[in-house]
Amino acid sequence: MADIVLAYAPQDGAAGAAVGEALAAAGFDVRADPPPSARSRLAKRAAEAHAVVVLWSRHAAASPSVLRQAAQARQAGKLVGARLGKVTPPPLGRGAPAVDLSAHDGLDDLLAALRPPATPTPVVAAPLVVKPAPPAKAKGDAASLAPAANTAVAEPRKRASALPWVLAAILVLCALAAALLLR
Repeated sequence: MADIVLAYAPQDGAAGAAVGEALAAAGFDVRADPPPSARSRLAKRAAEAHAVVVLWSRHAAASPSVLRQAAQARQAGKLVGARLGKVTPPPLGRGAPAVDLSAHDGLDDLLAALRPPATPTPVVAAPLVVKPAPPAKAKGDAASLAPAANTAVAEPRKRASALPWVLAAILVLCALAAALLLR
């Protein structure tokens, strides 16, 4: 399975090869746009791929096969556009991330668009340890009415002091009053 399927117009073969090599050097498994006889395999590869990178140029914007591939990739949520120069992607390519490869950091931007966002590490609360209560004693026994020494008692949560917030609010109000008086 390819990580990236690269789609471009035949006239942009040199740029496609260069981008493919750069993506492969970054650790991606890249499949380039196959010859017309193998187009049926491209749809299957694109469906299995992580992303479909379309190299937009004036030739690609006029190519029916590139437009079809871009439409399929956009529908699957896998379209990543990369502009070769100052070209405006066609309407179907405008909603997807588009990177300007002519910029000096264009390849870095493309790699950032292809990398999945880092997922934050979930914060897990420490488990509450509760000691089990001793077995209940017979009713009417005076000792059973008093809590045992090892009975589980939930500790009340300590509230943070409001004093720092109150002091900060007073300080802000004083600063505002001074600013108004000095006008």
